[in-house]
Amino acid sequence: MGNPITEFKNALGKVIENPTTRWITLAGIFRFFETFSIVYYLPVFFQKVYPLFKTEYGYYNAAIVAGCGFISTILGGLISDRYEKKNRMTKAYVCMVGSVLAIPAIAMCVLNTGNFYFSLFFMAIKYLLAECWMSPAITMMQNTVKPEESGSIVSAHLFYLTVSGCVSTVLLGQLANWLGAAANPSIYGKLIFIFSIIGYLGSLPCFYKGGQEYKKYIKS
Repeated sequence: MGNPITEFKNALGKVIENPTTRWITLAGIFRFFETFSIVYYLPVFFQKVYPLFKTEYGYYNAAIVAGCGFISTILGGLISDRYEKKNRMTKAYVCMVGSVLAIPAIAMCVLNTGNFYFSLFFMAIKYLLAECWMSPAITMMQNTVKPEESGSIVSAHLFYLTVSGCVSTVLLGQLANWLGAAANPSIYGKLIFIFSIIGYLGSLPCFYKGGQEYKKYIKS
């Protein structure tokens, strides 16, 4: 068994060298830019905009993230596996469609500041639509690398994604402070929406390119 640190360093480079894993990782970087902004600042948005519903949000948030996120992940994997033989771009299309459909959902969630349950409903819709991408994305990468390298490649992939998410969190926090979000909580919603748009739209061409490279690899 080799040195795990050395293997991880090598994997960081191999993720970029392989065209499929490169594009899927770049897509994931955009998606984690969006994901971390929501994970860390959507609770702040709800608690600041709807301070009388803190307890309700705590209960509903856990149910929505766990329930809708889980259902979305499972459905994304099932749809991808079922229809891939008909179209090798299916996995990429699942990732792309989920990203596109999540845009109006997150807009309704965070740009509305007048009705707690309205925002909460579209938060649930967002999680139900948007979280379908991880399973097909990881599978595309695993199918285009050697089995013995699969674990280290996925670890390197997640490392890049986590760095992107951390940058997103720090940047949104700094912008929120600079724009005075503490005194005007609706600013949190606007920033979350902007960061989400960057993540969703930025990922689309990357998922498409990743899907094209995956299709080319499978057919070769």
